[in-house]
Amino acid sequence: ACVLYLMSNLEAKTKAYTDPAQRHLFLMNNWRYIVSKVRDSEGLASLLGAEWIRNQGAKVKQNQAWYQRSAWEKVVSTLVLQGATADASLAPRTVVREKMRIFSNLFDENVKEQSWWIVPDEQLQREMRSGVAEMVVPPYQLSGKGAVGEVYSRGASGPFGRALCG
Repeated sequence: ACVLYLMSNLEAKTKAYTDPAQRHLFLMNNWRYIVSKVRDSEGLASLLGAEWIRNQGAKVKQNQAWYQRSAWEKVVSTLVLQGATADASLAPRTVVREKMRIFSNLFDENVKEQSWWIVPDEQLQREMRSGVAEMVVPPYQLSGKGAVGEVYSRGASGPFGRALCG
């Protein structure tokens, strides 16, 4: 009964977040904490069972994916080239340059905004960095801008990377 109350209380608290990415980050962090505490407690783990733990772990992953999508999809979508080709080498230079300028501005805004967000679980931090890199880097490379290291290092060494590292 206490766990059900806790779950409904968490869902109610998400209404305080107007930004969907923050809402998913909040749920992801809290579900991760609850799952780890239940898993570490023999009594709770046996009472709630392995299936409950798996289901709640799936909620963590689901909220992580929703966070990534809601926080980064707009940024990544700026790199998509419209028209007959998605190959940046065949697109007019001015189009590619403008897309990169927009991408850079949105990327920097995202990093600045999310620099205040915290993910206390170190494993989850690594998973999120990897997930965001997997989402952002391939379209960035296809846009004709350059190396993986440039994008990844901007985010990983900047405020966003520091925020994810705790």
